[in-house]
Amino acid sequence: SKSVVCEDVPVRVWPGAPNLLDGVAGKPDIGVGRETRFFVTLGEQKTATASATAADPGPDAPAIVSAMTAPALELMTIMTDKRDSVVCIAAHAKTWDMMKKYCFNAAFRHHRDQFDLCVVVNGGDALEGQTIQDYLAPEYLVLRENTGLDQGAFDAGIKRAQGYDTYILMHYDHHFSDYNWFPYLHDLLHTSEYDVIGNIVTPPTKHLPDDYAIVAEGLGFGHLKPENFPGFLQGCAGFYKKTAIQCLLDHGGLPRGLDNNRNVACICERLQSFIMLHDGLRFGQIPPGYEKYLRHAEHI
Repeated sequence: SKSVVCEDVPVRVWPGAPNLLDGVAGKPDIGVGRETRFFVTLGEQKTATASATAADPGPDAPAIVSAMTAPALELMTIMTDKRDSVVCIAAHAKTWDMMKKYCFNAAFRHHRDQFDLCVVVNGGDALEGQTIQDYLAPEYLVLRENTGLDQGAFDAGIKRAQGYDTYILMHYDHHFSDYNWFPYLHDLLHTSEYDVIGNIVTPPTKHLPDDYAIVAEGLGFGHLKPENFPGFLQGCAGFYKKTAIQCLLDHGGLPRGLDNNRNVACICERLQSFIMLHDGLRFGQIPPGYEKYLRHAEHI
């Protein structure tokens, strides 16, 4: 084995072992000329890479990356032919069966060649990552620490998959029954006055956790009062123009907790919308009404 040192953290790389990275660089559906990089993530900032080019994988292309501190694994494809849209999926460990049944249903797969795919799994392991990779070959696959719930996953996704005109943020159990969902919603967004379309919850004070003011102040958004806004995006999910994503990135990404406190997550869900609305961005409800699109599994 060889050793890669990243920020003084030793990471061991074993060439030739069958694992999450095995054969990925040479898969034809990734496309010749795309470079696939594999990362070990030790916390938010510490990464080490092993890379190969699809046209010439090289002897070290199949490699397993591991470290002494139970790192997350990350796959990222640098595309020469990047599409203009990316779907970012927020998932959690042991949700593959639900993801395959609902999110990755036939209607979703029907348009797979029209968008890049980023799947972020909080607390996922290499086996789960391999299963996802084998099924839909996402351009970005992040298995990260189980922190921050959906906002943590979406934050990781938009920070890896940058430079797109359209971002579609979905949970692992969101699904579409309309086979025309992608061209319809993509065109609807870009021919409208809105920066984001999704399911809008009104009023924003509905089921508001009691400690909103404390959490908002602690995250630096104490000036964003719920009563000053018309609503918020359910679950942060929706279709975003790049201006909306850039707005979030300019504010450090999605507001998120450092643990998995659900009250904090509910507050951050609202803050994410309030940040964009405060900066002058516009939200629209996807017609014909609430949850006709972007439906959760329990709303079949």
